[in-house]
Amino acid sequence: MRILCYSFEPFSYLRTNVSSLVAQEVVSSLSAHTCSHLVLPVHFDSWSILKERISSFVPDMIIGFGVANNSLVRFERIALNYMRRDDGTVQRIIPGTVVARESSCSVFEQNILDNEPEESFFADLYVCNYTYFHCLGIQSNSFFVHIPVFLSDEKKSVLVKKIVALIKDL
Repeated sequence: MRILCYSFEPFSYLRTNVSSLVAQEVVSSLSAHTCSHLVLPVHFDSWSILKERISSFVPDMIIGFGVANNSLVRFERIALNYMRRDDGTVQRIIPGTVVARESSCSVFEQNILDNEPEESFFADLYVCNYTYFHCLGIQSNSFFVHIPVFLSDEKKSVLVKKIVALIKDL
């Protein structure tokens, strides 16, 4: 299976982005699969970079990783066709099309998402949701993982093991 993982560069007050560290560990742990990891800048134009990699790599699955000001790891089931612009206004990502796209990835059917990571239906309205919405339009066998900004090394290790186990069971 060809798996494309993407994550984001540090931004704002972050000196490192834990989502990139988790994504890199997941890719390193999936030796039986052909994996690629792409670190994106945190802006809406990053979609064009990701789209180019999807076209050249042709993945069977896409996994996005990003950070959120939340205390739990969240697996995002859907992405909304909305984005919050820098001026605070909200608009459609692609006018005249669906309101949301849903992942068809079977990780949501495997019942290990007991408490953490939790299943979520709101990937926010910023770059994580934007890239995920576009990914689901190309490859519905995708999912997105929101990770708390501050994640202990122990929780990071457990999360990597859970994600790797999920993928190996597919």
